[in-house]
Amino acid sequence: RLAGHRIVTAEAAARMPREAGTLFETGAARLQEASLEPDTVLKGRDGAEERSRHYINLDALAEPPFTGFPRTRREAETRFGAETVRRNGVLPWRVAEMLAELEKAMRDGPRDRVLSVAGWLAHYAADLFEPLHLTSNFDGQKTCNQGIHKAFETELIESHREAYARAVAQGKPAVGIIADPEGSILEWMRASYGLAAKVLAADSASVRAMKEDHADYWESLDRRAGPIAERQMSAAANAVASLWYTAWDAAGRPDLR
Repeated sequence: RLAGHRIVTAEAAARMPREAGTLFETGAARLQEASLEPDTVLKGRDGAEERSRHYINLDALAEPPFTGFPRTRREAETRFGAETVRRNGVLPWRVAEMLAELEKAMRDGPRDRVLSVAGWLAHYAADLFEPLHLTSNFDGQKTCNQGIHKAFETELIESHREAYARAVAQGKPAVGIIADPEGSILEWMRASYGLAAKVLAADSASVRAMKEDHADYWESLDRRAGPIAERQMSAAANAVASLWYTAWDAAGRPDLR
């Protein structure tokens, strides 16, 4: 379960510039475990508050392409109302919040805290690259694609885990310090949202092929939506490593061991 988050976090650790120290290499196993905790631990602890941190229904708040979308949660609450924001998710602002928390952890330590916060940040940042986390039609319930959320982000990746891990590892790293984190977070989100329709179309085509041609649904979905998953996980790994690197730089470039 949650193989996608493990793949993204492991690849981000591999892409982390070595000048930051060896922590992301030696702590890779703990980072992967921590990247699952927003789902496996924090949802149980914080309930609805935590669940709202994993998504944002962009199309319930504004019209594509979402230019001028609020950069901060405070701006969003002023424009839309606090309850509307909470109900439709706070994912981009959670990523920004965890980036600030990671900077603090890197400055103050200890090592275990850095790894935990870095793993949590990896989870939320990866969610920005899952198109179905960005739309009110998150499970295809509005378009007769019910079940696509789990099929796309969990079962498809689990059933081809090694292949996806290899494909993501072949991506081209583009890790660097992010000059405008809030702006980058919103840009990643807007770009990912545009892929939701393609994922839904892949599901519809795969179901149709199964009914009309007796094709294997999972093979068809892998062929049609797999390239999207690969590209998004690779992009997420770059984003996660860049966010870690940005926090490290802002913290004064400590030697992380």
